[in-house]
Amino acid sequence: NAAREPANFSLINYLTNVSGGGYISREKILAQNSANHIVRWIDYKSQRRYLRTDTINNVNVHDIYPSHSVTLEPNAERFILVGKMSSAVSAQIVVSFLISNELHRKEVVIDRVDSTYDNCGLLRRLYAKQMLNELTAFPKINKRHILDIAMKYSIVSDFTSILVLETLQQHIAYNICPHPSRTTLYNHYMNYQHNKKQVDLKNNETKLAAILNLWNARCTWYDKA
Repeated sequence: NAAREPANFSLINYLTNVSGGGYISREKILAQNSANHIVRWIDYKSQRRYLRTDTINNVNVHDIYPSHSVTLEPNAERFILVGKMSSAVSAQIVVSFLISNELHRKEVVIDRVDSTYDNCGLLRRLYAKQMLNELTAFPKINKRHILDIAMKYSIVSDFTSILVLETLQQHIAYNICPHPSRTTLYNHYMNYQHNKKQVDLKNNETKLAAILNLWNARCTWYDKA
């Protein structure tokens, strides 16, 4: 068999969503017991869609993801909608869905989250992950942006992976400082780096002294010549 490039399912999903359609993978077809199950699945996908999000009050809500209409997954326990809010007051939004060709609107009030909130970091990573879901549809065009987001929020992407480091030797080998929350490991790493810096500094001083001695010896030889 000839080698083939892996299918870009993010792109397939993006194209089918923006065109109002959907797709079913080969694995899902093989997993279904009958054609009736597949027909019902396709029918479900075509009847339930997220349309858009609108702001009711005068609050700046922007960078919302999904940024376009998407088909709702069957049997999904939740629908994730993320965005940014540049305001100190609560935002009133309306989320619109199309279910069985009928428009359904859900009004939601969103309060501003304090940056000191315990799960604020998780919320940022969730937002970043939803953003990556759309960017990966065009990985070559968005490579730099995907890399920046994945590195900033420690998310595995098409261009990044997670390296699990457990021992001091591993952190030293990859020159990666442990997180301060790992107190003992962090302190050992910082002590190693401090000692290494002192050793390097002493070695440099020794090399400079040796070079200076050679230079002085050469100058003395020229003076005698």
